[in-house]
Amino acid sequence: MKVLKKIPLALLGIGVGFALLLGRFLYTTKYKISDIDSARSIDGNYQVSFQAIGEPDWPFGASHARLVLKDKNGIISQSKIKVANDGGMLQPDNWHVIWQGNCVQIIISGEEQEDEIDTLYFDGTVTSERIGKKNSVQEIQKLWDITPIHTDKFHFSTQTAENKKGETVFTAFINDFISSFNRIYQQMYAEDYLPPISSWTRLLEQSPCFEYDSVHYRFSADEQTWSMPTISIYTSKNEDGIYEIKLTFDEHGDQEPLYTQFEKMCFCSLKTILPEQSNADIRDLYEKLYIQTEENFWGDYPSDDGTERPAINKIYQYDTVGLYGYYGAGTANLCVIPLTQKAIARFKQEGVEMVEIK
Repeated sequence: MKVLKKIPLALLGIGVGFALLLGRFLYTTKYKISDIDSARSIDGNYQVSFQAIGEPDWPFGASHARLVLKDKNGIISQSKIKVANDGGMLQPDNWHVIWQGNCVQIIISGEEQEDEIDTLYFDGTVTSERIGKKNSVQEIQKLWDITPIHTDKFHFSTQTAENKKGETVFTAFINDFISSFNRIYQQMYAEDYLPPISSWTRLLEQSPCFEYDSVHYRFSADEQTWSMPTISIYTSKNEDGIYEIKLTFDEHGDQEPLYTQFEKMCFCSLKTILPEQSNADIRDLYEKLYIQTEENFWGDYPSDDGTERPAINKIYQYDTVGLYGYYGAGTANLCVIPLTQKAIARFKQEGVEMVEIK
């Protein structure tokens, strides 16, 4: 009899245990909130979070997530989303944040879906739109035209001179360029891009255009990725002036994410150097320089002393700032150089077209 009395209790215990396991399974797979990534606005007043809800649908189904916008008073809005990511767990790479004056725009991408742009306004309004994978880069470019970019008016055009050796230089300091660049990048992507110059690779090489013996500082966001876009700054050996700034993209293979990063790097660099140009004008100049790389090839133009430098068919001139593009060793290179009257006369004598930027 005692055994018979214990059977219902045992069954009850098994049932309770099974219910607990089932509840835990359902919670983990359907309801558990997991933080993926977050970003804060430039002024620090807003934060947006990317959170997973449960686990991807089995098998190889959509992932469930939400976007949460907060200010200092708490949650402003939430937006639930599905991401067709081939059953994979969501990662920070699945979102891209762009802060605007009155909202935050988030591009959501997945392995098996068109890209989606979700806009969370600071007044609590939420909108969502599919923009397509092929249009993602263009959509980001379009945002350049409407995003108010504020600079500290750090003017390269007022800092061109000849040093004691008679070399044409920008008298600006590298750290000024880095801080101005990061200020612009922060406004667009809520993070710094360039580290202190002490973290850059340091080489002794000739500057590309004027062929001065220089210190070449080179930065890549990931040294393990050989085709990662790079930025180079060539300075005098005593580092009292900048000879040239070069932005490089390796065109080997199909690398749309790297090309997108190159566009960001170029936009912020050009905006730093030409702060009074509109965002639309900066993008137009970038496109002209990139097209020019198809016209100029490294090594095709002999300099006066018999060495080689990039071919230059034209230089875009804004006051004392010159810009040109060339192609070499599978890379597209956009370059910025200082211009003095002596340098301009030399280029004109060599048949280089000077195109004024207004």
